[in-house]
Amino acid sequence: MVLVAIFSMSGFFDWAAVKMYKLARGRPWPMIILLCTFAGVVSAFLDNVTTILLMTPVSIRLSQVLNLDPRYVLIAEVVFSNIGGTATAIGDPPNVIIVTSPHIQEKVCMLLAHP
Repeated sequence: MVLVAIFSMSGFFDWAAVKMYKLARGRPWPMIILLCTFAGVVSAFLDNVTTILLMTPVSIRLSQVLNLDPRYVLIAEVVFSNIGGTATAIGDPPNVIIVTSPHIQEKVCMLLAHP
């Protein structure tokens, strides 16, 4: 929450929204794909809740500019965030618990997580 407040006061979310809008060239579907991909990649290295807290202001601003319902964009981001969180040992709390277990090695965990 503190990170979100600091980023908000610094204008980071406005800057990120403008960059995403320019990358998507103002088209809704490329913007949604960019946001979801970014959420998935970031969730592989941060907690899912932290990622969504950081992405929500950007997604809401972009959705308002493009006249989209932000709920649908946020739901898609949450799904991608969950998928990205399972990709690494540090992305999800259950993965951290499994990896820190003395009976299961990380290589075995990765093999089981990615068939």
